[in-house]
Amino acid sequence: MWPASVETMRILSALCAAVATLLVLPSFARSAEPVAPVDDDFLEFLGAADSDDQEWNEYMASPAADADLNKSGTKPKTPVAPVKTPAEKEASQGA
Repeated sequence: MWPASVETMRILSALCAAVATLLVLPSFARSAEPVAPVDDDFLEFLGAADSDDQEWNEYMASPAADADLNKSGTKPKTPVAPVKTPAEKEASQGA
């Protein structure tokens, strides 16, 4: 055995601890739950959202897309109150 300094022993101890952690950590990182199956329809939908297809992009830019959105009932049922600018608020308070 060779005479080792305290600094060398600290470095070797830290190195051994790091190697032991890297060897043990992957076994704890695995999930016990099985991975959910991939939903092919959802992936197709996501792929279509950023498609480079010219027809799809033209459809999304057309008024027909807005009409389809309005038909789907996704508009808010309650009307949204108009927002007053600070100048409008000041004018209504001053009057």
